[in-house]
Amino acid sequence: MTRHTERAVVSGRRALAAVEAALRHAESIATKVAVVVVDRTGAPAAGCRDEDALPATSDLALAKARAAAGFGRPSESLAAAVQPGAPYFGLPAAVAAPIATFAGGLPLLVGGYCFGAVGVSGGTGEQDAEIAEAAVSAYLTAAADAPPVPHTTSPNA
Repeated sequence: MTRHTERAVVSGRRALAAVEAALRHAESIATKVAVVVVDRTGAPAAGCRDEDALPATSDLALAKARAAAGFGRPSESLAAAVQPGAPYFGLPAAVAAPIATFAGGLPLLVGGYCFGAVGVSGGTGEQDAEIAEAAVSAYLTAAADAPPVPHTTSPNA
């Protein structure tokens, strides 16, 4: 049995618009970054690394986005929770896909539901978070101008 619901899911076109907005904002503050948009499972929907950004920024942006998508909150908000003695100590090493708890990962939220995230790496933590906010804003603005993407689930999902 399959059921059909109207729920926000990551759209490839909107993800590309978010990446473009992030790169424009990064350029406006003279920062070279990598940007990625992921769905709620952490799978990449769109991404790009500025040709002058360090190669490692791509992996870090993805890890930040996965942290934000997996927990539905900014990546840096997890930093204290993964320290020795904290509730999630060891979590980054325990999950199959790398996550990073540095600033620059922001969830995509609609009505409190996290349906994806943006990750940015290459600047300072403050710059990465600012650029990620520009990407989230662009994504949600584009989404507001379009109907929800239908999401079909099976009883096993």
